[in-house]
Amino acid sequence: MSIKSHPNRFFLIAFVLLALAGMAVWRIFLPGSRLFAWAFGANLAAFVIWFLDKHQARKGGWRVPERTLHIMAALGASPASLASMSILRHKTQKRFFTVLYSLLLVVHIAIVLLILFPPS
Repeated sequence: MSIKSHPNRFFLIAFVLLALAGMAVWRIFLPGSRLFAWAFGANLAAFVIWFLDKHQARKGGWRVPERTLHIMAALGASPASLASMSILRHKTQKRFFTVLYSLLLVVHIAIVLLILFPPS
């Protein structure tokens, strides 16, 4: 069974590894919150993967499954997903992407605010 037969798995593993590397870099230079380190790593990784998908779309290569893009956004990369759509002009015709990632961004902001300012 080749990795090409499971592109979703391949790109999710790439996302997690890149996110962990970004997280490690954040923790080296800015010790502190693991949450912010993960957010940095996940968004950096997502932007790289969106860039690769745009590049592959132009040259007709192996694409990132939409399901993977959604999972990455759900795992904390909604800011990079929205930014990638705008900056790279990629998947902008898919209204579902914009709505989903905007809703996820609101949820992520709410979670961060609840962690930083827990209700008493």
